[in-house]
Amino acid sequence: MASLIHELITVLEEEKNCYEEILSTSEQKTNYIVEGDMPSLQALTTTEQSLAGKAFRLDKKREEIIADMAIVLGQDPKTLQLSFLIKKMNNMPTEQQQLQTLQQALTELVEQLKQVNELNKQLLEQSLDFIDFTVRALQSQYSGVGPSLYESKGQEADYRGQHFFDRKQ
Repeated sequence: MASLIHELITVLEEEKNCYEEILSTSEQKTNYIVEGDMPSLQALTTTEQSLAGKAFRLDKKREEIIADMAIVLGQDPKTLQLSFLIKKMNNMPTEQQQLQTLQQALTELVEQLKQVNELNKQLLEQSLDFIDFTVRALQSQYSGVGPSLYESKGQEADYRGQHFFDRKQ
């Protein structure tokens, strides 16, 4: 059981480090969104996907360790939680403290990550709303200059050859 606990501590430390990297990446993403730096945002998204894959693998490894611990403790692996393990570790105070610290750090990191991701989501939605507004403004400006969609006798107007945007040759 002691070796499983040490393995769990190692995996949780790796998970914490991974989530710290993800948080840092998400904060950088906020800056790129605000600045409108799309090339950097694309590159950062690739990095973020790689980190998400790493976090997923660590999560699976943690679940496997917890499942092994559940078998040793005679518990259901699907309901065994880290809090329960921490309470059962009175004979290992150092490891118990390490697990408590890691649990708290991971909880805080996940909460910070949720907040940054929510901010990024709002910023992206605002950007999309602004783009939509701009396109609609250009369309309404264009439609005020030329003929309407229907001519006076109910016949459709011919828009072929007319463009909303000029392109440089």
